[in-house]
Amino acid sequence: MKKKNITPEILEEMLAKQDWKFFENFVETLLKIHGFKTKKHVRVKMRRKWREIDIIGYDSLFVLVVECKRWSKGRYKISLLKKEAKKHKERINFIKSSSLFRKKKFVGIVVTLFEEGITNVDGIFFVPIWKLNRFLLELSYLI
Repeated sequence: MKKKNITPEILEEMLAKQDWKFFENFVETLLKIHGFKTKKHVRVKMRRKWREIDIIGYDSLFVLVVECKRWSKGRYKISLLKKEAKKHKERINFIKSSSLFRKKKFVGIVVTLFEEGITNVDGIFFVPIWKLNRFLLELSYLI
């Protein structure tokens, strides 16, 4: 049997058929492959409201604060990205204030199902799932 390359379209199609739990587990698995320890569904209380962070990945240098978004195609308007970046920055600042991860570089990442390329909005990286592996390989150079 001939092997096929997994193209972005095949990966997007495969993941679009799965539920959000599968998507989060897939992202977590990629983080672990790259040597990150992970914590999922971390709940933090911010301004009298509970917020949940999908995944925190950490190693000796970085703390990745990851949100997984299975937005449908065509939703990528700059106003949506700015709004999501602002919410994500609030979560990161709250975690930075705790003593759990001192002396590490925090990186905010929103992993999306569909998108063209890696986008940086107000310091938060929006990374399509099919580019997450490359992003993690190049993380030290990007930051």
